[in-house]
Formats: sequence, structure tokens, C-alpha cells
Amino acid sequence: MQVPHVVVVMSTYNGAKYLERQLDSIFEQTGVDVECFVRDDGSSDDTVAVLRRYAQHQPKLTFISGQNIGWKRSFLTALAQAPEAEFYAFSDQDDIWKAEKLRTSIETIPEAHRSGLSFAHCNKLKVDDDLKEWPRQQHKVPAPSSLQWATLNGYAQGCALVMTKALKQLVVRSMPLDENWGHDYWVGLLGYLFGHVYYTPEPLLFHVIHGGHGGNVSDTGNLFTNQMQKFKRMFDKGHFPNPAVFLLRNYSDMLTDEQRTFYTKIANYRKNFATKKWLAFSSGLYPQSRMERAMFRVFVLLGLY
Repeated sequence: MQVPHVVVVMSTYNGAKYLERQLDSIFEQTGVDVECFVRDDGSSDDTVAVLRRYAQHQPKLTFISGQNIGWKRSFLTALAQAPEAEFYAFSDQDDIWKAEKLRTSIETIPEAHRSGLSFAHCNKLKVDDDLKEWPRQQHKVPAPSSLQWATLNGYAQGCALVMTKALKQLVVRSMPLDENWGHDYWVGLLGYLFGHVYYTPEPLLFHVIHGGHGGNVSDTGNLFTNQMQKFKRMFDKGHFPNPAVFLLRNYSDMLTDEQRTFYTKIANYRKNFATKKWLAFSSGLYPQSRMERAMFRVFVLLGLY
């Protein structure tokens, strides 16, 4: 059996302290032929120097330096510029992968779907800087329960994704203009709409939360604090992801009749109060948490979605 060829796509930013450790775990992957393509997003520390030094003894690492455009845009830009491969994976700069991460993820995709629009994502293990497990682990959603749910909620984290070449080409066919759309949200949505989604419940990477168990407020286990942080982030961003207009303009040829009808309704919700009310209170359109549901209703009723 031919060994799968995978390009790991990474966006770096001031990650010199942990970068080499993660690069080691990428190039220690078993059962795959792995390359790594890195776009540095305007780092001001020694990140580029680390990349340059590492590339001197690892020819399968290539990198480019760019202006700071933010990690969401940077990851998609890097994906569009990455070299040809059978599969593509995203990587954070400071995680640590288990040696079987890529191989296991690819094996999760049936052979019949490996040349089509497919991706696999896996579970992760949250750890601190000393690689000690956090007491509060996140439960992932293997796949969206509905078209409505997939439209409002990201479910596959970027560092856990492995996609086929065909899906990669579809993802970068029309780059989203909204800077608030994460690369993982976009890949997850297109994969759900047009392809096949697979999931491995086994944690295949260590997702490092820096600063110790009290260093990241969003992971303290305090539900109220977590919800207030989400509330602030939503208002800072200005809205929830609304891909309706973009999908209708750039992917209409691939949408089913049901999908086209759904997104046309959302794209025009401001023009009709009944549609606005449906969008705000339809049970199938809710985000995951109560706080986010309330926020979503406010945004829709104010015409800000």
C-alpha cells in the first residue's frame, strides 16, 4: 500500500519558545510521508530564526514570511499556497502530536472517499505547559446534527483536521472575505455541506494551554465566566458567522435545492419580519449555549447577523 503524502499547514506568530517541539512531533509521524509548510504571520520574536535553523537539517520543512493578517486569514492563505499533496492537515505552533495522529486520521476516511470531498477530525487532550491533563476536558461533536447547526457552530478544531486534496481545493476556491471566519469553521462547513465528515474519539494530540490551570480564564471550569467571555468576544467581532450570501454567490453550483432555499431565506431575513422571527426563535438554528442563544436572538432582531 502506498504511503499517504500529507502536507501539514501551520501559521506561526511569536511562537519561538514551543515551535521546535511541535515540528519534531510532526516529522516523527509514522506511516505517512509528511511535509510541513509554514506561513509566519509577521512574528517579532525569533520564530523565523527557529524556522530557518530547523529547515537547514529538515528539507521537508518550507516556510514563507508574511505581513500580520491574523491567524484566521493566515491559515487559509497558507493552505492556498501549500504544495501539492494527497492530504492536508492544520497544525498549531505549540501543540504536540502523537506519532500516529495523521495515519489514524487518514485511516478513519474510507478508501472510497479519500479522493473525494472528505475530512477527518480527532479528539484532543488539553494539557498545561508540563503536559499534565486538565481536569475539564472538552467533548467534541463528531458531526453537525443538521444544516442549521452546522451553519452557526464550528465543531472541528483546526489542529485536529485532516482533509483530502479535493476538499482543500474546494476550500480555497473562493476565499472567505469575513475575517471572523476561522479556517476550521470554513473547512467544517464545506465538508458537511458537500462531502463526508469522519471522527476519531481517541485523543491524538496534546493541546497545550499555557500559563497553568489558572492561566486561561476560558478553561477555569467556571461556566458563568466562560459565558461572559464568549459574550464579549461576540460583541467584539460584531456578529455570528453568516455564510449565506457568500455561499450563494460562490458555491451555488454545488448547493442542493434544500440548501439553496435555506441560505436564500437567511440571506434575505432583514426584509421580512416573519423570517426574522423564524431565524431568531427557530430551535434548529440555536448556537450551543444559553448565553449564545440569547445573544444570537439579539443580533438577529437588530439585523446584525
